[in-house]
Amino acid sequence: MRRVISVFLGLMLSLLAIGAGCARAPAPTVTVPAPTVTAPGPTVTVTAPAPTPTPTPTPAPESAAEFYKNKTVTIIVPWGAGGGIDYAARAFASFWSDVTGGAMVVKNVVGGGGLLGLNQLYKTAKPDGLTLGVNTVGANNMPWLLKDPGVEYEIDKFLYIGQITKEPRVLVVGSKLPQSMAELQKLGGLKFGSFGGSTDAATQGMALIIELFGLKDAKIVGGMGSAADIVLAIGRGEIAGYTTPVGTAVMQLATGFISPPPVVVDFVRSKWVPDSPALVELVKLSPEQETLLKLYVGVGEGGKIMFTPPGVPEDRIKFLREAFAKVVALPGLKSLTKDVWKGYEQVSGEEYTAVINAVKTFPKTYTDMLLAITNKYVALQ
Repeated sequence: MRRVISVFLGLMLSLLAIGAGCARAPAPTVTVPAPTVTAPGPTVTVTAPAPTPTPTPTPAPESAAEFYKNKTVTIIVPWGAGGGIDYAARAFASFWSDVTGGAMVVKNVVGGGGLLGLNQLYKTAKPDGLTLGVNTVGANNMPWLLKDPGVEYEIDKFLYIGQITKEPRVLVVGSKLPQSMAELQKLGGLKFGSFGGSTDAATQGMALIIELFGLKDAKIVGGMGSAADIVLAIGRGEIAGYTTPVGTAVMQLATGFISPPPVVVDFVRSKWVPDSPALVELVKLSPEQETLLKLYVGVGEGGKIMFTPPGVPEDRIKFLREAFAKVVALPGLKSLTKDVWKGYEQVSGEEYTAVINAVKTFPKTYTDMLLAITNKYVALQ
């Protein structure tokens, strides 16, 4: 027992000695490095280069041909349907798509002896090249030249596309009347029809015939509307006849109401009616009368002219002139009109513009004289 206690005490003493030795041992040295502090430098702003923009392609300007393709062009006819101008416009319009790919329609604007449609075209039509006018040369020029108060346009401001036909004016009379000027001269009190008043080209042509042939007590009834209205009046015996472009006369012969023209208001015969004598074949003219006839033949003829209002872009005028020349040359148009127009002469827009510039310089003495003669015979305006 004492051995056990002795061993236990020895063991405890050993453990106490070991614990005391451990407490006296020095703690290990741990070296902690001092933190490194870096002073802030100046701030540097770096701007990244801007990306180079991809250029947007500029669309090519629309050509005149592209503009007219699939668009509708309106032709203003300043007279009623059924006359020679209306026929010319509709014949031309029927072939427009063959050349341009677009459409063309005819709009009749009737009133004022043809002036309503011309004034409307000049003053209110958009200058975009989609509205054209068709009229006779004389119906455009004479009211302006003779200063009709109803004229609101300037002939040299219109832009001319081309002239479809060149036509002298002729006298036509009812088929039941004498068929020669010599026989008509024996009659008295004949009444003739016309569209407008003294400044209308048809009225002036009729007045020249009355004056130069000395038709006794003859009068002109103005303001009768369209050519179709006048022909009906001739057929009913209300008037004896009227002056009209030869192409219109040829077309109206089919009605049976009128006879072939007894006279062509020109210095030469017309190939359209080769059997009809020219005025100078039947009447000897004084120098003054000859000048008046030259004025009328040059300015008042019945050829059909096409034009636009002022301000249409130059490239569209160029396109319209080129398209006009192509349409007029089409075999289909020639075939359609061969029985009415008997062939036709094309005049370019540039050539006709030169004609207009010449019209403006015609001596006022003779225009006044023509107006005075016309006023003698107009019974109703």
